Amino acid sequence: MEEFIETLRLEDGKVQLQPLHQARMERTARDLGFVCPPMPPLEELCPEPLRKGRVKCRFVYREAIRELSFTPYTPRVIHTFAPMALPVGYKYSYKSLDRAVLNRLKAECPADEVLLVDSEGRITDCSFANLALRREGRWYTPDSPLLEGIQRQHLILESLLTPRTIRVADLGEYDQILPINAMLPLPL
Repeated sequence: MEEFIETLRLEDGKVQLQPLHQARMERTARDLGFVCPPMPPLEELCPEPLRKGRVKCRFVYREAIRELSFTPYTPRVIHTFAPMALPVGYKYSYKSLDRAVLNRLKAECPADEVLLVDSEGRITDCSFANLALRREGRWYTPDSPLLEGIQRQHLILESLLTPRTIRVADLGEYDQILPINAMLPLPL
């Protein structure tokens, strides 16, 4: 039975964007026909020594929460990206524990991180996050992501990020590419 992951950011012991995470869990459960478990009381469960700074909370779920963990967060260092084609028809619409295709593409990538490209030549995401690309001082994100992440959704709702079609040939128009996800908000 397929299981799903949720990863939330705690800043100084406070959960960030929890309503959006809960909504994603509920949407996943509704769409795939199972009962969504309640969100655990993460701020209470976070160990006292981890209530300062940025902490990653991760859990696996389906009908119940399991493998709940809290760890200090250190972002990956990414200097280079390389485009790589996704398998035709590949979907990752829900944050599934099954990341075999994404992990394989990342392992085969000649750069620090992969830019995933769909069969129509559009950039979608990187292996672990959505993308923000800066052009003339404005931030854009691919309009056809594999997974519509929480941070991406939040930044679009706040009008800080604009979805648009971005192809590999367009990359020269952008002066910065950043991964964005629950752990990596856009530095504004």
